[in-house]
Amino acid sequence: MKTVIRLSFLAFASFVLFSCTKSDALVVNEPPVPDSPNITSKIFPYTTQPVNAALGSAQTVFNTGDVVTIFVPYGVGNDDIVSSTLVVSDNASKDAIATYPLLLSTDPSAAQLNIPADLQNVPFMFVTFTADNNFTGKIIDVSTSIVGNKAHSEDTLATAFSVQ
Repeated sequence: MKTVIRLSFLAFASFVLFSCTKSDALVVNEPPVPDSPNITSKIFPYTTQPVNAALGSAQTVFNTGDVVTIFVPYGVGNDDIVSSTLVVSDNASKDAIATYPLLLSTDPSAAQLNIPADLQNVPFMFVTFTADNNFTGKIIDVSTSIVGNKAHSEDTLATAFSVQ
């Protein structure tokens, strides 16, 4: 009986040992599929200049002559940004009041900004503009467009603020 058990154990060990060899025929070396290009962005719903305020609220009112900063956090994957703009328009007529280029957070002028805590260590773009007489008495919509070589991202914040 011991001989049968020993032979069975030896056969089992041989089977395990030889069945565990690697076979190159089963290895598939396909290059990884690259992620598709994408750009994401969203208008940050708060501003710190001229005061801490929530954008998109009827209570957010600025005065003519105020300097306003709007932030746009973004992300880019497998693409490069070609252009980025922010358009402010009159909510009632939908006419554009002004178009501004968005600046990267690495721009030297960003050093003078009061950056919201939620945007610390997050890539963002921004624009700073003066709410001049063209804004007076209007409710302002804000829209952004970030265009890459292959992808783009747009966002709109209706009734972002009003100017008196």
